[in-house]
Amino acid sequence: YAAGAFTGSTRFGRPTAAPLVAAGGEDVFAWRLDPGTGDALWAARGGGAGGDAGHDVAVGSDGSVFVAGSAAGAAVFGAVTLV
Repeated sequence: YAAGAFTGSTRFGRPTAAPLVAAGGEDVFAWRLDPGTGDALWAARGGGAGGDAGHDVAVGSDGSVFVAGSAAGAAVFGAVTLV
């Protein structure tokens, strides 16, 4: 697992993988690699118009992924908006 920030658009994994597109400024990314092959299993983004960044990632015993970071203004993560 990894977390960080990106601008514009980026791809994780194969060139045919759907790109993550920033909402504006920097956005947060989180992604998971297959430990056996190093291939990207999934990637997700969150954020808003301001500068947002993922600083750390943790995985719960049930497989839930938690990302700690910072957001400038309102930031959207799936169906949740943080202000």
